[in-house]
Amino acid sequence: LALFVAGLVVYLRRPEGPTNPAAGSAPADAGPSASIDAAPAPPPEGMLIVKKDGKPLFFVDAKPVTLGAFKGQFADHDQVGKPTDTVHSITYNQARTFANARGKRLLTSEEWDAAAVTPSFIVAPGFYEWVDSPDKTKRIVRQHGKTEVRADTVKHKDVTFRMAKNLGL
Repeated sequence: LALFVAGLVVYLRRPEGPTNPAAGSAPADAGPSASIDAAPAPPPEGMLIVKKDGKPLFFVDAKPVTLGAFKGQFADHDQVGKPTDTVHSITYNQARTFANARGKRLLTSEEWDAAAVTPSFIVAPGFYEWVDSPDKTKRIVRQHGKTEVRADTVKHKDVTFRMAKNLGL
């Protein structure tokens, strides 16, 4: 039994990767090895890295979704304006569907607070933003210093959204 335990300890304490430099590289199907202290990948275009106490947490859109991008998925959206305008008059489910279709998600309320103090985080003046709402009957919108509960089925003229993405995805 002692020999088994000693062998297990040696096995668990072995260095990762090939021990013989001539052994070659890792198999092609091996996943990336990331150090806990490694810097995250650069943010995707238009996104920022949100940090807390210097530790990277997630990526977030620098500004809310534009009308042009939104109409690319919801062509019947009846908002009038330039493609670069902030989209508004959308439901929570439309915002979440749009984000999910792009492999992203809505921010949580706590993430919105952390992101809102990140340099280059642009808030559209006069707008609230949908955030992830675990309660299906109470959907949450955020603005600097304000949190409100809104009905999901109503297209609020003062509500927009932005998307988040986990690090490394």
